[in-house]
Amino acid sequence: MAVLIHFLWEHQELEQKVEYWMEKYDKDVEAKQHELDVLKASKAKDLERLQELTKLVRGKFFTFSVGTTCLICKQNSVSLRTSPAFYFSCPSVRRVRAGGGGGPGG
Repeated sequence: MAVLIHFLWEHQELEQKVEYWMEKYDKDVEAKQHELDVLKASKAKDLERLQELTKLVRGKFFTFSVGTTCLICKQNSVSLRTSPAFYFSCPSVRRVRAGGGGGPGG
């Protein structure tokens, strides 16, 4: 009889531990889900801001102009950039910058 009482007492103790750990698990999962939701919202907001800034930067520095003429080699191009980077995208300018001549009189 004493052995039975001991097993019943131990069983009850184990049930309490299982219940404690199940509740802890549920709370931890809920907390992590909340953290994940906050991070996803933050990521979406950051992505939206990045896209806005990208549009702003592209609008200011990467304006494309049809029929733009390179000031170095005097060649026309449909897709050359009108920003300062445009002049370094021209093959003639790249040769001049590398010390290889090119361009008018070069």
